[in-house]
Amino acid sequence: ILTVTCQLHAATTIAGLSSKHPQYALLAGRIVAAFLHKATASKSFSAWVALWATNNPFNTTFINNALMLGPDLDNAIVHSRDFDLTYASIRTMTQSYLLRVNGRVIQRPQYLYMRVALAAHGDNLDLVTQTYDALSHRLFTPASPVLFNAGTLSQHYASCFLHTPEVTSPVEQLASAAALDPLWLADGGIGLSLAGVPAKRTRGPAQPGIQPLLQIYDAHAHFTSVHRQRHPSAATIHLPIWHGDVRAIIHCHTNSAQSNQVRNLYPSLWIPDIFMRRLRDRQMWTLFDPRDVPLLLSTYGDQFSTAYENYKDTVAPIDQIATYDLWIAIARAQQESGTPFLMYQDAINGKNNHSHLGIIRTSNLCTEIVQFTSATHTAVCTLTSIAVPRFAAREQAYDFDALY
Repeated sequence: ILTVTCQLHAATTIAGLSSKHPQYALLAGRIVAAFLHKATASKSFSAWVALWATNNPFNTTFINNALMLGPDLDNAIVHSRDFDLTYASIRTMTQSYLLRVNGRVIQRPQYLYMRVALAAHGDNLDLVTQTYDALSHRLFTPASPVLFNAGTLSQHYASCFLHTPEVTSPVEQLASAAALDPLWLADGGIGLSLAGVPAKRTRGPAQPGIQPLLQIYDAHAHFTSVHRQRHPSAATIHLPIWHGDVRAIIHCHTNSAQSNQVRNLYPSLWIPDIFMRRLRDRQMWTLFDPRDVPLLLSTYGDQFSTAYENYKDTVAPIDQIATYDLWIAIARAQQESGTPFLMYQDAINGKNNHSHLGIIRTSNLCTEIVQFTSATHTAVCTLTSIAVPRFAAREQAYDFDALY
């Protein structure tokens, strides 16, 4: 039996005892850290960069800065901090974030932190060391694309893309699917508003509605997933609750959708306050084709409510449904699949600091980011998370100075 196998088996076994005492998780993490240090032995950070530069994982600017600042970077790196990571933390880093060449991990956690800091600040030594120290103390962490790509030949740092494509015609709809492919191939997550897609109609000029378009998007996501380095392609599809195809999107991620199920897309509903008021009063809800109700796409709050009431009385609807029945359908779908997500458009737009640009109609993949988008403007997010508990001092005071 290889010693590596014994080490990792011991770490896994000890980590299983962490429910009895949290120190077991730290001990297991230290075993993995010791394995990584042995597997990635290197005299210095610059020597490590030079060693693997021949395999082309790094870009030229990063290599030059690493060689120029080598001794200073080595003085800043504290390798013992790798032994402060729990088993779950260091295994996640090993499986997802540490660089590999031909399947072999070539990096230890402290080199990951220095790689990110050096890629961010170049030859500015003060900022490089400050950023490294904050990362190494786990005060904050950048989003996955930064950890994946910093200093490499593929410096894609954006996490999320928020998009509102022009989708009123078949040609535009097909083009919108192709436009997502470069974003997915750059390891991006996508939030997409399909509020403008004409609702399904069987009378008059035929309109297929949103369901066939979802199938096309899902096929593109599946195809690009094969070519992505890490996470599979995914998108959240945002649709207003008054859209004529709302019932199709409510169930698109559940097993009841059967042949219409989409596995790489997550549905999200945009809900105005007037819907919640009508739900409270057990009133009916009218579903429209967006082509017939343009003001519902460009207003919110009282203006939206006024426009909805006017359209309800003057425009031929796609359908009408009891608000309570629609709400129950949403709840049952959520119980099965966790979706659709619910976004409250009036609350969001009431706090919109992009209101001079227009209203917000979409969020990102994970629904925690809302920004203005249009057919000509794709919003992009580069995310970082602050580890708020790390600033809690032992004397039960909170270190706001360090946080700021």
